[in-house]
Amino acid sequence: GSAHKSPLIRGLVYAWIGQNILLCISAIRRLDLYVETYSLTELRVAAGIWMGLVAVGLALILLRILLRRSNTWLVATNLASLALTLYVCSYVDIPAFIARFNVDHSYELSGEGTPLDLEYLRELGPTVIPALDEYLASPASQNTDKAASARHARDELVQRFASQSTDWR
Repeated sequence: GSAHKSPLIRGLVYAWIGQNILLCISAIRRLDLYVETYSLTELRVAAGIWMGLVAVGLALILLRILLRRSNTWLVATNLASLALTLYVCSYVDIPAFIARFNVDHSYELSGEGTPLDLEYLRELGPTVIPALDEYLASPASQNTDKAASARHARDELVQRFASQSTDWR
């Protein structure tokens, strides 16, 4: 229509989309600050993935306008980005990634950040065992109450894993 041909309206649309992309980037930065302060959780990973998908979707809208593509192209590229995201997420062990990240960035190992939350790691399941092993092998964790709790959590998770692997369901 006539709005499509108006340079003023096109400029405003570009500015609006750009502003929304900057808002997504700002939200991702804010999420990064939360992770730095409070550690990584499954919900924070999901929020980061979602914000990334929104930013990609907005960039694709901008490309659709600039390249004069059809709505079919826009829907197809958005579906492709979603499918790629789901494909990658299906091969990444997110609980193990979270545990490794939290152990590496814990106060006990890095000297800054938040103390390691063993209860949360226990909730993530048996895939956190290698991260707990890394924590227990560090010199900073030797002969502390937290190390005893970590060994207990590790033993619980090993038992849970052993019982799961014998049950066919």
